[in-house]
Amino acid sequence: MSEQSIHFRHLILFYIRKKKNVEEMRKKICDVYGEDAINKRTIQKWIKRFNSGDFNVENKKKWVPHELMEKNLHDRISIWRFIAKAVQRSPFFKHTNHFDTCGHSRKILTKLMNSEYNKRNTGKVNA
Repeated sequence: MSEQSIHFRHLILFYIRKKKNVEEMRKKICDVYGEDAINKRTIQKWIKRFNSGDFNVENKKKWVPHELMEKNLHDRISIWRFIAKAVQRSPFFKHTNHFDTCGHSRKILTKLMNSEYNKRNTGKVNA
């Protein structure tokens, strides 16, 4: 996060206390820092945050993925196998993209479905 962004947030807070509206804030900031310094939506977002009582000018912490433990990996694989079996049995899943919209790769699902198919028909698992 740049120092300029933090400075703009302080200015927005200052202008809120001066009872300025979004247009006035943007005009005053852009007159000094240039036309593309800040946009209305950014000002609106910070006004909403400040008016809710949160006066912290820093960005909120974002969720960061954790390290995947061996046990969690095995749990995920078993869940995917269960889902792959359900998909093979259910015509509902064949016509939708539920797994893609959840952010999961269809390749993993196809690989697990093929693995289950091979296990049933040959007794071998090709992973």
